Amino acid sequence: MCVQVVFPKLYDFQQTEIILQMNICKQFLVDLGFRNALLGKELASDAGHLLENIIFIELKRRNNQVWIGKTNNLEVDFVVRNNEGFTQYIQVSQTVQNATTLERELAPFESIADHHEKFLITMDFDTGTYNGIKKVNAIDWLTKTEK
Repeated sequence: MCVQVVFPKLYDFQQTEIILQMNICKQFLVDLGFRNALLGKELASDAGHLLENIIFIELKRRNNQVWIGKTNNLEVDFVVRNNEGFTQYIQVSQTVQNATTLERELAPFESIADHHEKFLITMDFDTGTYNGIKKVNAIDWLTKTEK
């Protein structure tokens, strides 16, 4: 079963508000087995998309509000707000071992002026920070128990 998630709102960092944006749509699979049945089991070509799918499903499982962010024509994968009103920005990438990929994934964060937490979630085992942006391993993030 494929669930099409229409994001009717876009978080616009220039206006620092949520605005209506009807043309943003992403599709996430509830069961990745359907993806395998349709496209085969070759995961290497789209492992980053699969990881983004998994992170989205987990964000929703944790009962968060989720939007796509847009700043200076760059996309932030997820703008997340929990039930307590706490906001986080999340970029997801399979790996950022390549300097070009790292730069591309960090670029949207650079133009966000507020001080909400920013995460770069990857399958890389090394962690760290880049100008306050926390790089975390996806497995560690997924298995982290909530407070």
